[in-house]
Amino acid sequence: MKTLQQAADDLMEAMQDEADLARLKDQALLDALTKRAPQQPQEGAAKSPDVATRKGSQ
Repeated sequence: MKTLQQAADDLMEAMQDEADLARLKDQALLDALTKRAPQQPQEGAAKSPDVATRKGSQ
């Protein structure tokens, strides 16, 4: 039979493992979003010179 201290240690270890897994999932999601994010500003940046050209031609 486990002692209370052993049970507490096992619980803490399981909770730490769960937290580590959640952190890895969060990092994977952040990495995936970061890979998409640069594409959006590039599209907006590509439109900016057009706007400046239109203002200059008017």
